[in-house]
Order: sequence, then C-alpha cells, then structure tokens
Amino acid sequence: MANRKRGDNANNKKMLTLAHRYLTGDITCMEFCSRHGLVYGAFQYWLKKYRRVDKEKKKERFLPMRISATLPGAGDEPEVEIIYTDGIRLRIRGIRNIEFIKPLLPSLITR
Repeated sequence: MANRKRGDNANNKKMLTLAHRYLTGDITCMEFCSRHGLVYGAFQYWLKKYRRVDKEKKKERFLPMRISATLPGAGDEPEVEIIYTDGIRLRIRGIRNIEFIKPLLPSLITR
C-alpha cells in the first residue's frame, strides 16, 4: 500500500506540473493533451485541482498589511512600509495617494 501511495504522490506532482505548464503556455488544451498523451476530460479534472491548490497557495502568500498615514520618525512625509515574513522591509516614502500602491500589490503577493 505504501508503494501505491508513493506512486499516487508522484502522479499528482506530475499532473499538477503539467497543468502549470499548460496554463503558462500558449497552445490549446486539446493540443496540449494530444502532445502529452492525456485524456482531455481527465486533464480538465487536473486543471481544476491545480487552480484550487494554486488559489490556496496564493491565500497563504498574502501578508496582512497595516497602512497608516505616517510611521514613527517619518515626520510629515507619508510612508508605507511592508514587512515580509523573511524580515525584508519595503518602504515607500512620499506617497500622497494610496491608490498608487494598489497596482503593485499583486506582484508583492506572489513574491
């Protein structure tokens, strides 16, 4: 039974890797399945599973942020500071409009 479980894990990893390759590629799903010898309907199951797993990973990667007009010692110049779990700090000074930060958030989440 342990061998079956090990094989299942290897197959899961293989299929999720293929799903990622398909989603980051530029060919149709039918063509991708044909090239890799996959059954279209079965691959749809793996795409759905990949998207669910990826969505959960993105939730885990999001770091809560606290935004205040100024931070201690910043004087009257507005500042935004983001602290990552690995201790890296990102400070942006002189922000007059917080809307400037919003387009940057998706790239920060996937860091």
